[in-house]
Amino acid sequence: MDPKNCNGVAWNNEHAMVVVKVTTRPRVNFVKSPYDDDFKAAGCPPATEGCRKTSYLVTDDLVLVGERRDEFTCISYQSPQAKKPIWTSGWLPSAALAPVAPVPRSQAWAGHATTMRQSASSREPVC
Repeated sequence: MDPKNCNGVAWNNEHAMVVVKVTTRPRVNFVKSPYDDDFKAAGCPPATEGCRKTSYLVTDDLVLVGERRDEFTCISYQSPQAKKPIWTSGWLPSAALAPVAPVPRSQAWAGHATTMRQSASSREPVC
């Protein structure tokens, strides 16, 4: 696999998946990988006009992050409004991304989840 090409975020048993948010206003364009444009983008991903894709993300979109290459990060994104689980992957400028603070575990949610598990395990099988 060519490290210059962003194929999306890969599972790694040694590292947790990390979520970040887009901070650039009003949007940030994806940057081409060398294999884009029928292999005619060999010099990408520098942040030049020729390497900029028309696809973009907007402020506060949440993405999964993968490998970093120079000033770019390989990301995977799925729109929360999508009717089908389609992932978009590509390079974004790392400066356009910021960490998301972990959500503290709420005692109310933990109790609700336990109640849901107990309720689900006590149901009669459906034939």
